[in-house]
Amino acid sequence: MLRLAVAAMLSFTVGCRGASTENAGTSSREPGSSAGAVTPSPSPSSSSSQAGDPPPGPTSVKAFISETIEYRWAIAVPHRDGIQVRLMSAPSETCTSYANPKYESELRAPSRGHRLWFLLGRGPGDRFFTGQRVGVSVWNQSHAQTPLTQLVLGRERSEASVESFPLVKGARLRGTIVFSANTATAGLVRGDGTFDAELCDLPTMTTPLPEDVPKTDVAGRLGLLPFKLQSALAMVERGEDGYVRKIVLSSKPGLTCDLTMKYDSLEKFDAVTLDALGGVAKARPILKLPQPATLTVFSTDRSARWFSPLGRTWVRFESIAFGEGDKIVGSIHASTGPEAVPEGKGEIAGRFVATVCK
Repeated sequence: MLRLAVAAMLSFTVGCRGASTENAGTSSREPGSSAGAVTPSPSPSSSSSQAGDPPPGPTSVKAFISETIEYRWAIAVPHRDGIQVRLMSAPSETCTSYANPKYESELRAPSRGHRLWFLLGRGPGDRFFTGQRVGVSVWNQSHAQTPLTQLVLGRERSEASVESFPLVKGARLRGTIVFSANTATAGLVRGDGTFDAELCDLPTMTTPLPEDVPKTDVAGRLGLLPFKLQSALAMVERGEDGYVRKIVLSSKPGLTCDLTMKYDSLEKFDAVTLDALGGVAKARPILKLPQPATLTVFSTDRSARWFSPLGRTWVRFESIAFGEGDKIVGSIHASTGPEAVPEGKGEIAGRFVATVCK
């Protein structure tokens, strides 16, 4: 990974710029509220601390994932795409041990309970989406003797709100998290609460992402391939748990809904897809605030396929709709970092109006 080019970048405060007042602040459901709140009773996997373990801190995230769990310990560690917050029902990791392979066997011991992880991407201005609601992907790993060993919830099912923090080793990441979903493996899972995690080390920082984008249609370059938006479509899941599943942007006209399901057709349209979108749940949309997204390129152009803005993509929705033919309005920024191969470097940014497919 690249080292910081300028030492001064280590001391700036994440989230120093005020976030939009609309939809800002804490999660739409306060921890411990009656709507879906979880009150776990002690169980072997939710209270599995051992002699010599550090005492629990102020973190208290209560959940039901096949059984009742309370996460009482937390750390935050650097990740390729940002900062990963790790919540634990037992102190299975510390800032001393998290990067040491010799602890892996201990982590897998049944007595080490559950670990719940979520990622904070860099976001506009490298604020890590602080000071606002943000969709996050949640991973829960269980090393206890339960039927559930691993669970993953997408950004449409989980959200966090993190306070601004100084980007220095040892800083505290404080905030709230809430998640709820009906899953095929574990049935109804839900949780909410507050966390207070020590930042164990600093993530690699490169060129900051812009706070805003042009008010014109999405345009730029995918590697050496010019991109100018011509068609935009949206795929949605409907029903009570509906959400926006995917946005497809094409630099050629004529893209239709049936073609979006065929990868070879998308390649002919030099298209990009946006999925794993944050803030797109029908029940609790997050509008006018930047959210993380995953961008994938479909093109016959080799340099375009090298375009990979990992951790450097954000999307902001002005409106979300679910009826066939309705419009979803938003904007996007995606750019490669300095580690990208020369022919794959690029950036696209701007506004889109996507038509909802059947």
